[in-house]
Amino acid sequence: MQEIEQVNEGNAKKERFLAKCLAETDNSSWCQQLTRPNESSTARFKCTYGEEQVHQLIDPSENTWKFAIEGVRVVKDLQAKGLKVCEIYNWWRPDAYNHNVGGAPGRHPFGTSIDVRFCTNADADRAFAELCKMKAAARIRAIGHYGNSAIHIGVGDNLSNTWGKYCDGAAKTQVAKNPKSFAKKSI
Repeated sequence: MQEIEQVNEGNAKKERFLAKCLAETDNSSWCQQLTRPNESSTARFKCTYGEEQVHQLIDPSENTWKFAIEGVRVVKDLQAKGLKVCEIYNWWRPDAYNHNVGGAPGRHPFGTSIDVRFCTNADADRAFAELCKMKAAARIRAIGHYGNSAIHIGVGDNLSNTWGKYCDGAAKTQVAKNPKSFAKKSI
C-alpha cells in the first residue's frame, strides 16, 4: 500500500476515531487536535502529500488509538494540576512526512506518542516533573523535553527513555539513535 493510501484510509476513519476518543475522555476537545498535524509544518505536509491533501492524519491502525486517547487523559491530568496546555500538535506521522519534519523513526510513525505545546516554558518545566512521576509509575514510557514549551509524551513508545533532560534533574542528555531529530525545535 502506498503511503498516501494509508493516509486516506486513516482519514476515512476520522469520525469513528473522534467518537471513540470523545467517549473515553469525557468529550475532551483535545481529541480533535490529535487529528491535526503541526500547523507550522503545513508546507512540508503539502510537499509530502500534495496541495490537495487535507491537512489531517489519523492512524488507520485502530490498535494505536489507545495511545492517543491515553495521551489526552495525561494532558487532562496535567491541566487538573493547574498546568496550561496550548495544543497537541502531533500524534501519528507516516514515515515520509515524519522524515520530512526531522522526526525520529521509532516514535510517531507507530502512533504511540503525542507532542504537546504548553502555554509557557514554566508550564512545560512543571509538566516535565509531573511526567517524570508518571513515567516512574509506568503510565508513560518516554519523555522528550525540547528545551522550550514543547514536550514529547511517549505513551506507548517501544524505547523507554527521556531526552532533553533527565527526570532526576541532572544536566541535559540525549538518549536516542537519531539525536539530530531531537535537537530541532518542536517538530
